[in-house]
Amino acid sequence: MKMSLIDFNVSKRFNSNKFANPILMMTNTGTPMYQAPEMLEGAEQYYDEKIDIWSAGAVLYFMITGLHAFQRETCAEIEAAILDGNFDVNQDSYIIQDENLKALVSGLLQKDIS
Repeated sequence: MKMSLIDFNVSKRFNSNKFANPILMMTNTGTPMYQAPEMLEGAEQYYDEKIDIWSAGAVLYFMITGLHAFQRETCAEIEAAILDGNFDVNQDSYIIQDENLKALVSGLLQKDIS
């Protein structure tokens, strides 16, 4: 399986807070089922590069199960599920019943890791 990263139309060069003048990121963009909770917490909420780790967890969940971790009927329901961290790592559709893989997905999709 090969995964490609595409569509960098809103990408920015990110500087860590270790350096002068970091870019504060706050653009709410992307496919709802892959958006990190930090992107949904309001217009004045800034986020950092950790949202990409969270989104990688959502992609990995889909690659393993064929389902979206936060699949719901409406965008509002998807956003509520993401903000609640409401997903199931014990889906019957998991191809690999590996506890380490489940732990990896759960770790990547963990809300408030700070």
